[in-house]
Amino acid sequence: MSLTEKIPFLDLVTPHMELEPELTAVFQKVLSTAGFVGGPMVENFEKAFAVFCDAKHCVGVASGTDAVRFALTAAGVQPGDIVVTVPHTFIATTEAISQAGARPDFIDIDERTYSMDISNLRDYLERECYLDRETGKNYVSAPFIKTNWTKGLDAKGQPIPDPAKEPQIAGTLVSPNADGGVNWPPPTYSPATGLFYVNATRSFAIYYIFDDTDKPEGWGGHDLGDWDESMLQALDYRTGKIKWSHKWETPGIESGLLSTAGNLVFAGDPSNNLVALNATTGEPLWHANLGGPMSNGAITYELDGHQYLVVGAGDKLFTFVMN
Repeated sequence: MSLTEKIPFLDLVTPHMELEPELTAVFQKVLSTAGFVGGPMVENFEKAFAVFCDAKHCVGVASGTDAVRFALTAAGVQPGDIVVTVPHTFIATTEAISQAGARPDFIDIDERTYSMDISNLRDYLERECYLDRETGKNYVSAPFIKTNWTKGLDAKGQPIPDPAKEPQIAGTLVSPNADGGVNWPPPTYSPATGLFYVNATRSFAIYYIFDDTDKPEGWGGHDLGDWDESMLQALDYRTGKIKWSHKWETPGIESGLLSTAGNLVFAGDPSNNLVALNATTGEPLWHANLGGPMSNGAITYELDGHQYLVVGAGDKLFTFVMN
């Protein structure tokens, strides 16, 4: 291979050429028997793959997405649960989590193995999961925005879905919409204030379903957004109560957050501003328009006696020196 020859990003031709005789024979058998769904070939594969995996059973499904979703459901994942995964993955991973009714949270990978970094997972569990270390029970469960899709909380602090808020032919008004009260941008916690900060959205959407039979095929529905508002909330992790709330002037995409030992919280608002707020009171202190939306939270570090703040917005990085 010459130094100028390009290596394809994805080569789906070569492996298929090597397997062409075997694949062609299977395709011809499918055509001759009309066994497009199920049938003896799928059953034989299930048996052979179960033996290969040293398992009692194997069930063939339509896609890898379905396989992950069914596995999550079988494992007991319920609407409102959180499933941790890695950002270095295909979109179907998070899609399956959402289809199971859960919310994906991301744990970064170990750069040596490209699998989930165990130390990052430990930090996440200690930072985000408010559980008694001895019993595993919730310390507190409390709403940080108003919603109408639940009937309350169960004994474990998990939300109880309201069946009346399932999609209907005539439409059902549900809060929040499909984006949830929060989405993937990271929140932040300040040990100095004891407050947990989250960029939240209160929203409503009307959910429709087009197939109301006992076994509808797929989602078969639609949702329409109606109204939303965005705010930065500061919650006392010990009680779940909101200590202060700063409402953004316009709704929209919110950024990740950063809290510092200097009693500051940095956030991106829907108007493309980097905003610094007093972490104790929520008072806005200063802002800078970046000309593009922030997504992840800012980062900070010290170099040669100066504290720097780095923010990504759009396709640019901005660096500020903190005086």
